[in-house]
Amino acid sequence: MRLAPEQARHHARAQLRNRSRAGSDQPHHHAPARSYFLSCASPPPQPHPFRLVPPPAPLRLGERMRRGTLSAMVDIHHAVRHFGGLISTSELETIGVTRGRLAGLVSRRALVRVRRGWFSAPDIAADAVRAARVGGTITCAQSLRAHGYWAVPDGSLHVLVPRNAARLRSAGDARRAYEPGTPGLRVHWMPPRAPRNRLVADPVDAIATLRSCAPRELYLASLESVLHRSPGLRQDLVAGGHRIVPGLVDGTCESGTETLFRLRMHGRLPSLRPQVRIPGVGSVDFLIAERLVVEIDGESFHDTESTFENDRRRDAELSRRGFRVLRFSYRQVMEHWSIVEAAVLAALQRGDHR
Repeated sequence: MRLAPEQARHHARAQLRNRSRAGSDQPHHHAPARSYFLSCASPPPQPHPFRLVPPPAPLRLGERMRRGTLSAMVDIHHAVRHFGGLISTSELETIGVTRGRLAGLVSRRALVRVRRGWFSAPDIAADAVRAARVGGTITCAQSLRAHGYWAVPDGSLHVLVPRNAARLRSAGDARRAYEPGTPGLRVHWMPPRAPRNRLVADPVDAIATLRSCAPRELYLASLESVLHRSPGLRQDLVAGGHRIVPGLVDGTCESGTETLFRLRMHGRLPSLRPQVRIPGVGSVDFLIAERLVVEIDGESFHDTESTFENDRRRDAELSRRGFRVLRFSYRQVMEHWSIVEAAVLAALQRGDHR
């Protein structure tokens, strides 16, 4: 039986109130994601184009929004966040925003019209808005990085849409239809996992789409990152057809560059053990045979005085204990692999590993 308009609004308010009360008590399958909202209000250092931030305080549903007041602005942004970063016209109506009031919010840029019938807050990152305008969510490397995993973007916008999606629009102009083959845009058609964030694809979905478009070693490095940071997703990843190989891709490495080093040197060294703990030093990235230590700096280079000094202290202590240390940067591994490879093989020829 169809509810009357006032009954429908009451029912929607009750559902949203229950969602607000549930809050952080709901179980989560992976630590980084929770029920986050995509924002670039205070963007992190590049190259991350956006970040995920926790949801706001529960929406005060008992208060009617007052036109033109700061309270109304705050409440409407809370509502957008509670609905996952995007909110529809019908959802706005359920919390008391009439079409006339909606037009005022859009004209004052308190809300941004993404596509017909859908709106976002003005602080949504541009790529998130573009993906939503197409009719889906950000996926592949951009999604994984937003969730805090290691991934290498390829410069294109990757959008996940349901397999039965229709009426896709242009990423730059909602008045134009989506055209397959648009430069800088790749659409992935697949049934997403539920529940689905309205802005960013689930990590398992993002890994699935990444497998279809990224170079194999970059896909494997991102898979390792998800396994390392969110071991609770292992079963879902295996069910999705991702192969976990002990000693190669198993969640041991702490960064994607470490995974790339292990993949590229696999079978070429007498022994390669990741994350080996050495007394007085702590864990080292790799130990080749008995004496050769390889350390690989992450994407965020250790450029503060304290981390720089700590790295040098570790290197000195390793040398004092009879180890030979090779240290490589993120850029060397990603862009100048031949230098890394030659240095490791030369150290083996000298017998630094024995």
